[in-house]
Amino acid sequence: MNIRSTVVAVAGAVLLTASTALAGLAQTSSTATSSVTINAGAFTASIAAANFAPVTYSFVDQTTSDGSLTVSVNDSTGDGNGWQVTVGIGDFVGQTRAAEVIEFENLSLDNAAITATATGSQPVSTANMPVSYAAVAPQLTWTANTNYGQGAYDLDVEASLNVPGLTKVQTYTSTAMLTIVTGP
Repeated sequence: MNIRSTVVAVAGAVLLTASTALAGLAQTSSTATSSVTINAGAFTASIAAANFAPVTYSFVDQTTSDGSLTVSVNDSTGDGNGWQVTVGIGDFVGQTRAAEVIEFENLSLDNAAITATATGSQPVSTANMPVSYAAVAPQLTWTANTNYGQGAYDLDVEASLNVPGLTKVQTYTSTAMLTIVTGP
């Protein structure tokens, strides 16, 4: 073998050894996937009753207009489906003589103000005011359309009650029933 062949053979062996050694130093990579789960929170509604100032017995109709009805909604579900709240209000029934009533038609729910009670609450639709009177009782409806109403809110409703003349002396109470369903 001549010198040239020997030099080429040695150089080849050196290159082969170097490339094998460098292969051991090659970069490697890896990946990792991170995740987070967001759990649904509360979906609730409640109502605080309107209490009216007392009136004195009279032969003519009187209106007491200092009442306020508060509906509270908390939509922490995170689904963005919206919601609908309905409030039905019954007759005011005498507590001493139950046969005596002030019919629900004498109740008026007029103006409403919506207040977000939690930071970050989304806008919500206005309530349907004034209240329309159904065959059984007045219905207050408050809705949040799809992708709205996620948060916590109070709906403060001004209320007035017409007390018909000659209404018997006693305390009268009414029951309000609230329902909330998901979806607009």
